[in-house]
Amino acid sequence: MKPPAIAQTVRVALIIASAVFSGALTCQGKASDWPPIAPAASENYTWKNVEIEGGGFVTGIIFHPTGHELLYARTDVGGVFRFDREQDRWIALNDSIPRSHWQWSGIDSIALDPADSDRIYAGAGSYFQNWGQPGALLRSSDRGATWDAVPLPFKLSGNSDGRNMGERLLVQPNAPNQLWLGSLSSGLWKSEDRGSTWTRVTGLPHAGITAVWSMPVKDGSPGTIMVALAMTTSEPIWRTIDGGATWSEVPGQPSGFLVHRTCVDVSGDLFVTYGNGPGPNGVTAGALWRFEPSSERWTNLTPSLADGAELAPHGFAGIAADPKKPGVLLVASLNRWKLGNQIWRTTDGGKTWRSCFEGANWDHKSVEYTEPLKPHWMADIAIDPHDGRRVWFVTGYGVWTTDDIAPDGGRAISWRFENRGLEETVAEELISPPSGAPLLSALGDLGGFRHVTLDESPSAGALQRNRGSSSSIAFAGLAPEVIVRTHSGPARGAMSRDGGLNWSDFASTPRAARDNGAGSLVINSDATRLIWLPKGDHVQVSADGGKSWHKTTHDYTSPRNHLTARLAADTVDPLLVYLYDPSNGRFMVGKDGGERFSITQMFATEGGIIRAEPRQRGVVWVPTSDGLYVSSESGGAFRKLAAPSAAYQVGFGHAAPGHDRDSVFLLGRIGEAEGLFRSDDSGETWIRIDDPELRYGWIRAITGDGQIYGRVYLGTSGRGILVGEPAGGRFR
Repeated sequence: MKPPAIAQTVRVALIIASAVFSGALTCQGKASDWPPIAPAASENYTWKNVEIEGGGFVTGIIFHPTGHELLYARTDVGGVFRFDREQDRWIALNDSIPRSHWQWSGIDSIALDPADSDRIYAGAGSYFQNWGQPGALLRSSDRGATWDAVPLPFKLSGNSDGRNMGERLLVQPNAPNQLWLGSLSSGLWKSEDRGSTWTRVTGLPHAGITAVWSMPVKDGSPGTIMVALAMTTSEPIWRTIDGGATWSEVPGQPSGFLVHRTCVDVSGDLFVTYGNGPGPNGVTAGALWRFEPSSERWTNLTPSLADGAELAPHGFAGIAADPKKPGVLLVASLNRWKLGNQIWRTTDGGKTWRSCFEGANWDHKSVEYTEPLKPHWMADIAIDPHDGRRVWFVTGYGVWTTDDIAPDGGRAISWRFENRGLEETVAEELISPPSGAPLLSALGDLGGFRHVTLDESPSAGALQRNRGSSSSIAFAGLAPEVIVRTHSGPARGAMSRDGGLNWSDFASTPRAARDNGAGSLVINSDATRLIWLPKGDHVQVSADGGKSWHKTTHDYTSPRNHLTARLAADTVDPLLVYLYDPSNGRFMVGKDGGERFSITQMFATEGGIIRAEPRQRGVVWVPTSDGLYVSSESGGAFRKLAAPSAAYQVGFGHAAPGHDRDSVFLLGRIGEAEGLFRSDDSGETWIRIDDPELRYGWIRAITGDGQIYGRVYLGTSGRGILVGEPAGGRFR
């Protein structure tokens, strides 16, 4: 069953690729579904987001030029969203992307067919580093309700530096079968069949592409296609008037900067924003220029009031022209941290500019975590083509909009945070204690939240404001009101003794946690000891609530570069602590409160987060790539469960009626089926609970609800927190 909040979540069909590298890539074959859905036992679940709203970088926003109120947003880790004006909420369009292709949730660029309001294309792929997966062209002919995916022979950069640039994907206006796609790492590519096959474009300098766009098409003309190359040593903008057969530099253009964004106004003039780096960070200079094709003339329009540029140097990114009124233009600063970012508006073609933020009203009431945040990473601006007063702009934590960019009588502009349905947080860990608030989270960037109800952004905001990212959160098994977590603030860790309502930073911090990263932190069952595994160091223990720490004795050092090793405290015995590093398969046990650890088992690599079972002494579960292992002997010996052939994540929730042990939730593979499962009998039998059309990419953490049987929470890598429960539940 599809949840009402994401009613048009989709199923993606993969077109199996056959790569031919003699100048072109041919992608052909029969569309196939994602991994098969199997076991006979299944239960119908309803799924929806736990409301936070926003929380991630929206890298682009675009209106269809003719479709009524047809607005899309692309994100760096959460896929594509479409705004539903009737519901006043965003609809997630890529929730069918499976774990195996999770990097396709990073959207490098989107393009709309100007002649067909139902067609949308997305360049999907997250990283162009050597460990990144090749990208894909996602294409839909029904506004994102369903998609095809065409694998590409190159990488895209939806979550890399430069993801704020673009758009790099274009539908040729007078030839809608023709698509152009640029890559920051692999140059420019062209398709003549709506993206089924691609050919590398020649005739351009060897460089990445920051933007691709077309100029107004004249009758009978093949049209002018322009591209911006990722180069600063010479003129970056090139053009072709013969479909890419030949290319030439646009004369007279500025150089020394990278092109960030472009737009063409109703008179046919081109406007270009520039910066001295790819962004979104590190840009300390930039400009805004206009190009008039009729005279081939360039004019510098950089706002002279780039308020205190000498105090807060910055570049320019978001740019939009009123589609009906020549001379009306909006431009946004980029990386203007010290004074706060800004949007300027001109009504006279750039002769004079006015701030759109000065004296503005900001509506934080419904999403309180936004109150201390200043708009930043303003990579894109969109003006409604049917109503030039309505404006949207993106930030690193969501989108803002106004219904009137030019209120009468000099009144202040009113901005509101319009992100219902646009859930883009990354969840590192989730907990659901047996009493108190049902859900607490450790999130990237925002820190985390304490959810008392699931259908609104928490009024109390983040667990601790201005503490940045959290990598772990845990409660004491016998004292669940005592909770600890790590964060990226100076202390790197904090404790709450009232179920997450109030927090106190630790009085001291292990040096490795400050220097390398907070890593994994747990509290033992009776809340008398804290056990901390900072990145790049040994386990450290505190017996005085974080006033002091000392290193323990063992032969293991946590990886420094990324979080792999995780701790788990036994939920009953205060002296038992477990450690598992899926990068090398080591499982270790500390039997004296974490003072000394010894290796008891070697597992397959690429496992998930270990879990100590609630209310069971000495019972610990380890999900690995070759199955799910359980120890009832304090980690001294393990048995492999018969059913899962692979276990990616595991978690526990309230016991089923008539059972005395918690239900188990699994992300893994049973038989030929890969998905989500629940067991009410400690893993002896399993029930399939997921929707084959809702895969949510890479799921980082799972926990069942500690107070409500059957409910489960999923922590994703860019689609926020999902909650599922048997159909008919109320999500109260």
